[in-house]
Amino acid sequence: MARRPTLIPGPNVDYASAGAARAQAYSSLSNALDRMSGFAFKEAAERAQIAGAQYGFDKPITVEQIQDAIAQDRDIDEIVGDPTTIFGAASRATIGQKLQAQLEGEARSQMAVINGAVAAGQPVDLDSLKTTINGVMDGHSSVLAEIDPRLASQYRATISTVAASTFKLATQEVFKAQQRELVKDYDTSRSNLPNVLGAAYSTAGENDYNVIAAAINRSHLDIALTTGDKDIAGKAQSDFEAADSTAATGALVGYALKSLSSTDEQNGGFGELSWIWKKLSTAEQEDVIRRVRTIRDNRHTDEQRQEAEQDETFKNRATSVASTLSVMDPSDPGRDALLRELEYFNSLGLYTPSVYEGARDGRLTPSNDNHVYEVELGIVAGNITTQSQLNAAFSGMNINPQDQVRLYDKLRNVTSDLYVQALNVVKPTIDADDSIPASAKNLATANAALELVTLSQERGVPPAELRQEVADRAEISSAQKSMRRALTILSEDVKGWNDQGIDFTANVILSFDSVELLLARINQIKSSEFYSKLKDKSSLDRALSSVVESYKRLAPYGIRDLD
Repeated sequence: MARRPTLIPGPNVDYASAGAARAQAYSSLSNALDRMSGFAFKEAAERAQIAGAQYGFDKPITVEQIQDAIAQDRDIDEIVGDPTTIFGAASRATIGQKLQAQLEGEARSQMAVINGAVAAGQPVDLDSLKTTINGVMDGHSSVLAEIDPRLASQYRATISTVAASTFKLATQEVFKAQQRELVKDYDTSRSNLPNVLGAAYSTAGENDYNVIAAAINRSHLDIALTTGDKDIAGKAQSDFEAADSTAATGALVGYALKSLSSTDEQNGGFGELSWIWKKLSTAEQEDVIRRVRTIRDNRHTDEQRQEAEQDETFKNRATSVASTLSVMDPSDPGRDALLRELEYFNSLGLYTPSVYEGARDGRLTPSNDNHVYEVELGIVAGNITTQSQLNAAFSGMNINPQDQVRLYDKLRNVTSDLYVQALNVVKPTIDADDSIPASAKNLATANAALELVTLSQERGVPPAELRQEVADRAEISSAQKSMRRALTILSEDVKGWNDQGIDFTANVILSFDSVELLLARINQIKSSEFYSKLKDKSSLDRALSSVVESYKRLAPYGIRDLD
């Protein structure tokens, strides 16, 4: 009989648990994938953020570009970045920070310039300054607000602090300037007070003056108070009183100047202004007396000076008349008129007998050279500086009218500004000239300066412009003197030179066209029998060397003689 198969139990499977396990595995895998995805996204975001920031840093975005975009209604996102993307937001933030720093720097620089101008004292208009500062802040803020309003707020907060300091400085300087103007107004008022009060003293009576002065004083005190300066306000009244004193004494002195003959300063007699005298203090009255006395002394001195000037005029004319008559042709038709003047001046005692007779007879009496030199030396030494001193010097001197006129001219020249300029030009040259004795240098300097004055007047140029010509003339003169000395040595110190008949004069020497020709002539002399037999050749050699050196100095100027 066939066997029935038996049922063998299979494995015991928990399908619920298996499903749960499977679900958990799926969940873990999903979470892992999510984590991987999140990590990858985060890493990409960070890379995008870094790249955006780097882009914003590297890209040279300017304020002008943004302002142009705004003006053209363009979206600035295409310039600074799209804020809805990580890259764009990072780029935008970096660009915004860069622009904020740039604009803050520009604003600070502008404030610094304003501060410098204010500190330097340049005029300041506070309204214009406020408009300028607000314009800078508003303009910059509007640009930053387009990128990020927070940046605009930060910028405005920072620059407002800087601007507040600038505006405060400007306000202080404006106040100081206003104070200075007010002080200047006070100083002007104070300086004008003596003139204003003086005019009132001269035109108003006592009662009217008191009313006028009180009004002027009130106005002066008001000006002092507006300065806001305690010291000025404190001394304003004393300033007024000092000005009143100056005006009062000045009015009396002014009266004396106009009416000195009717002024009695000792007893307060000043005509219609005598009431002023009564209000003066003792010190003020003494001041008026002293000043009026000075006026009287000066008037007397002026009269004396006018008399002295008249005397000088007479003496000068007398000298000129005598000088002219001394050399005038007896048949000259103008002689009779001059003789009448001569007689008149002689009656005043202005001539010595010899001068008068020489002028009357038409002959020039020779001057005593020593007398002329003595007076001339007094002029150039600065001991005689005026015509009255010169006239006094002529007294007792035998100096004819012609020489007196010449000395008058010399005095006029040495007391002129032109002479002083000429002295500065010639003095170094004379001082350096060893051929002039030290005792004669002052007179030589004066004479050279006088010659330069004449030359300057003839040329119509200042003496300084003739400096080179003066130096050239001095060099020529010195070289000519040197050659004369050399020729004198040949003639006087070289034994037998004059007997040789050697044609070696100054004219011959200076006629040579070159120094080589001169040296050739000298070699001929040294080759002569006379030279070879000469026992002492030192004087001859020294003289010939001096001749050559003098020739070299004179040749550049084309000098052909020693005259």
